[in-house]
Amino acid sequence: SFRNVVMRGIFPLAGGLMLAAAFVYGLISYAAPDWEVDSNGKNITIFGIGADAVLGVGGILVGAVLMAIWWIIKPDFFRGRTLVRGADLVLVRDGARVPALGLPDSGFQAEVIAPDLSNLPPGQRAARPGDDTEPPPAA
Repeated sequence: SFRNVVMRGIFPLAGGLMLAAAFVYGLISYAAPDWEVDSNGKNITIFGIGADAVLGVGGILVGAVLMAIWWIIKPDFFRGRTLVRGADLVLVRDGARVPALGLPDSGFQAEVIAPDLSNLPPGQRAARPGDDTEPPPAA
């Protein structure tokens, strides 16, 4: 549909292009040898390139190498097989939502309950998100 083309195609593409443009602009600016100077007025460079650009690109490269190593060691993490979906029990809260500090769109953060219900508060019940059945009551 048109909405899917806009929301899943045009907007992500525009966002990616804007981020890429900001990255390239910043990299060109930070790579200038005179971008950063010390207290004596000397340029701070690494191999004649601005230190900020070298450290930034170096950090990205180190992160990519570490991610590739982790991909080889733990491929299930990258395939989404490390967590069982919907397996956690969460505390069911009745009544009004208690105000909490957080971002406006962060939503209600459910309190995760241990499978043996050892951290279930007295008089409360736990449920699996998206599951209509209730777990057995706490002993």
